[in-house]
Amino acid sequence: MEALHPFFWTIAVRGWFVSFRLMYRFLRELHVCGVGHALESALGFRHSHFHVPGDKTSPYSKVLIKSVELGGEFEKAGFRSGDILPEMAGVNLSRFLAAHRGESVEFAAINITEVADGDRPFEELPRRVLTIAVPQ
Repeated sequence: MEALHPFFWTIAVRGWFVSFRLMYRFLRELHVCGVGHALESALGFRHSHFHVPGDKTSPYSKVLIKSVELGGEFEKAGFRSGDILPEMAGVNLSRFLAAHRGESVEFAAINITEVADGDRPFEELPRRVLTIAVPQ
């Protein structure tokens, strides 16, 4: 039986390493999403991402609070449906909240109705500062 060329082993090991990293990333994202949905339920909100038209501060989309449950922690903190979190551009909110469990986190928020008016540039819109305690 002929021995395999060393180049084959290099490719095989690299392929194994790449597939291992991809599987690790997939499982980590699956875990973070599960934790994120649990935190969303516990705090009483749902979110997505939104690209603000005319925003020159960041090329990334901002976090948009889609809905806030009555009596939930987000509502008690002063969040409203349609709030945009401009400082959270390009950040995974679920991962951010999971990393800050047991802490108080401060967010700046602009409501989407203020953005829709279009009277002022996005950078000049007034921000409300809201604090939320992330449960353990």
